[in-house]
Amino acid sequence: MFNRNVLFNNFSIILKKFPVIPVTSCKCERSFSKLTQVKSKLRTSMVQERLNSLMLIAIEQEIAVHINVDAVIDDFENKVDYKRRMNL
Repeated sequence: MFNRNVLFNNFSIILKKFPVIPVTSCKCERSFSKLTQVKSKLRTSMVQERLNSLMLIAIEQEIAVHINVDAVIDDFENKVDYKRRMNL
């Protein structure tokens, strides 16, 4: 009925591609689970750009943990015009 060579060839192609499918869908599911954590009742009124930024930080949490906050503050301080800064 079926040619065995064609059947086993197609089966081997499927077996080669099958392990890739869960990895790509896993990243998508992780993004949606982070979205439910980030988008709380208080944050429903935020603009899309801010929500995207918070999502990026939440998804890439391993990288965000290693950011030196003091270096970011110093970099921002150097880039902001002195007249716009408020003296405390």
